[in-house]
Amino acid sequence: MQELGEKLKNKRLELGFELDDIADKTKIDVKKLNAIEDGNVEYFKDNLSYLKYYVKNYYVALGLDFNEDKDILSEEINSFTQQVDLARIREIDEMKNNINRRVNSAKIETKQKKKGLDLSAIILIIVLSLIVVVIFIGVKYLINDNNSYPQASETPTVIVTPTTETTPTPTTDVVETVEPIITVTEESADTYIISSDTLEENIKITASFGIETWARVKIDNVITEVPAMRNYQEGETFTISTPYVSGKIIEINLGRLISNTFTINNEPLELDESIKDGQSGQKLFFKFE
Repeated sequence: MQELGEKLKNKRLELGFELDDIADKTKIDVKKLNAIEDGNVEYFKDNLSYLKYYVKNYYVALGLDFNEDKDILSEEINSFTQQVDLARIREIDEMKNNINRRVNSAKIETKQKKKGLDLSAIILIIVLSLIVVVIFIGVKYLINDNNSYPQASETPTVIVTPTTETTPTPTTDVVETVEPIITVTEESADTYIISSDTLEENIKITASFGIETWARVKIDNVITEVPAMRNYQEGETFTISTPYVSGKIIEINLGRLISNTFTINNEPLELDESIKDGQSGQKLFFKFE
């Protein structure tokens, strides 16, 4: 991967970017970017499945066509995987050889000790046999001795059944719950007003991605950790769950809006025709009235 790493590094320097700039742009750790530029495949040995994703995002960030070099990257990954597999096979063979050596050594020691143990085993068997005979005679004597004494008369057994009092089960009044009413009004093409008749209701805004898209969420101008700011793949979703507080503003920033859908408390949100097929960056605002 040395050739691909040098290509990326040269392009980055040509554009005047530092590694920190690329890290901010791709959300990839600087150490990983550095390993890619050095062609260090082994750095990603614990999770090779993500390497192609990292390299592709690096290419896109520099305006390069990843498809031109993706076959080269695949060959590098396959070659590294084969080397790791061979190393593991050698390690397993060495472990087997060590086990066989230890087993053979143990067999030799057992044979040497067995001759000295034969006499001890015979003596032990004789001693155990004598103990069994003594115990048998003692038990037989005790049984005969017990039979010579008169048996005690049986005493009647009285069974008392306790009476239990039943405690009446308290009755609870059924409280009828009233579903809160949430109203969504379009203020402009990218802004929606949300109003609710109760302050205890959590508002849940769910985004479903029909295409790979970068997304970021702010609540009252503060970037959220959940949902996280990152690239979302086709088929992924995220949900913003926040208490209803008058004056709160939620901002959803998307790389592109086309093929993505939204619901508010499980009710579909109809996007404005002028923006719903947008292919470039788009912000949506939700204001709590």
